[in-house]
Amino acid sequence: MKVLTINAFNRPEMLRKCLESVFAAEQIEKFIVVVVQQRGNDSTSKVIKDFKFKIDSLIETYPSGLNVSEYISNNRAMALIVGFEYWKAQYVVSIEEDEILSTDALTFTDWIFEQYRFERNFRGVNLGSLHEFEPRRENSYSKLRYGLHGPASMITKRTWSKIKSRRILFRPEVIFDYAFEYIIKSGFMITPNASRYLDIGIGGTHTPSNANHPFFEEIRKSFFSNKNSYRSYYLDNVSPNWRGDCLLYNPWHQPKFIFADQLHRWSLCGRYQDRVWRKLNTWLKA
Repeated sequence: MKVLTINAFNRPEMLRKCLESVFAAEQIEKFIVVVVQQRGNDSTSKVIKDFKFKIDSLIETYPSGLNVSEYISNNRAMALIVGFEYWKAQYVVSIEEDEILSTDALTFTDWIFEQYRFERNFRGVNLGSLHEFEPRRENSYSKLRYGLHGPASMITKRTWSKIKSRRILFRPEVIFDYAFEYIIKSGFMITPNASRYLDIGIGGTHTPSNANHPFFEEIRKSFFSNKNSYRSYYLDNVSPNWRGDCLLYNPWHQPKFIFADQLHRWSLCGRYQDRVWRKLNTWLKA
């Protein structure tokens, strides 16, 4: 079973574009589609109604948390629970409503899963990149040690089991990505060298309000969606250029990152979370 979840936060026009790209993607017929909708906007409900015969599960939530970040964290956690616990998925692809998927995003994800599913350090797939598109690398990917791409990513059932065991998904003081960043970093994520999603979330909680901001320019330059491309993917490690803690995967560094994950786990139980997190990031970049 394969599941794709979409988190909707009352931006109906973006949601419509997102859903159109999802149902135009190759292999979508092989996926269970789950939408988690935050209630409160009739226009969003109308968009979802237009796609109701293609959506397998609709989860409606009320704002839960003290701020927007907590609303997002709780809804993303809910989507994963539905995907893994109710639908018993082998893996779950999670995307936000302000993302447009490339035609082959799901083809790429499924191909990668089949290639790496039995490798114990395989955590999943991040579908984004900031490398400028190069035709010679359109079907290449890198093996990276990095956390989840919030806009569009996939994690496996094995990764979910590690996350679930921590019992921290709905703790209000723990933001979603931070809750299991070091679980993800204790292995590797596969990342295409040409982005398989396009971020259209102008003015979002973590994005600029200017459509011409370099953030959006870089994503547009990397985005690849060609219906006629030959689907043959291959490893071509390219050093990441978007954050200092995003590293090419080196299996010899496993002990260091497993130890960091255990320290991070301990910090979540105490009052020194921010201090430990800052020191861990500095140490792991060294």
